[in-house]
Amino acid sequence: MTARVLVVDDILSNVKLLEAKLTAEYFDSVWWRITAIGALYLAMVCLVPEILITCVAMPFYFGAVSLLIVVNVTMDTVAQIQGHLRSPRA
Repeated sequence: MTARVLVVDDILSNVKLLEAKLTAEYFDSVWWRITAIGALYLAMVCLVPEILITCVAMPFYFGAVSLLIVVNVTMDTVAQIQGHLRSPRA
């Protein structure tokens, strides 16, 4: 069993270290989730056109790259509009 000694003079530095550790753990978990969701999204976007073409015999005029570009431009446009709406009016 390990004993810990709390030095009263170092409470502020101890709290800062704990906050930094908790923040790093939080960002690590969020980063992993974003990466996993992004990978699943990319796989879905690449496979859906192929499934529509082969299984359903539906003519699909956009390839996976074109679809990714369209989605990316749409998301960027929405982000820019939201940024303009949130910015303070001068």
